[in-house]
Amino acid sequence: MHFSEATATAYFSENRDAAADAWSSAKILYDPDGSLARVREHVAAIVAQGKPPLDAARTHYLRAAAEDRFRAAAGLATNNDAAARMLLFERLLDLVGTFFDVRRIWTPPTKRRLDAIAPISPDLHGLLTRIFCADDSTTEKLRLAHLALSLVFDPSS
Repeated sequence: MHFSEATATAYFSENRDAAADAWSSAKILYDPDGSLARVREHVAAIVAQGKPPLDAARTHYLRAAAEDRFRAAAGLATNNDAAARMLLFERLLDLVGTFFDVRRIWTPPTKRRLDAIAPISPDLHGLLTRIFCADDSTTEKLRLAHLALSLVFDPSS
């Protein structure tokens, strides 16, 4: 696949977490016109600015939305456990990304997020691992999700 410099610059400007991740280990092997170097410099400037903070209104919305989804999952669990777990896991995946946003840390790709959380918040890592892996009831997973919610939104956790 080939993308223009303008397309790559626009993509990384809109997907700053991906930019920080991709260019942290990227090596330019061939760049006859210097376009990759210019994209790398653009990303370096983005990363140097740091991850912008979430504003208070957005933080409040994200927390309220998670609480609402947890209530919806609890309601679904009474007659459709699979749908309840799907809704719960969907929201938890979002919360894992929010964890990094709250702390102004560049968010790694999904497959590396749990490992990245472990040294920052071992308690949250343990809860998430249990929710995703243990054979607990949906009710227990929801109880644990509420505990995880406070760890996501409390940067001192």
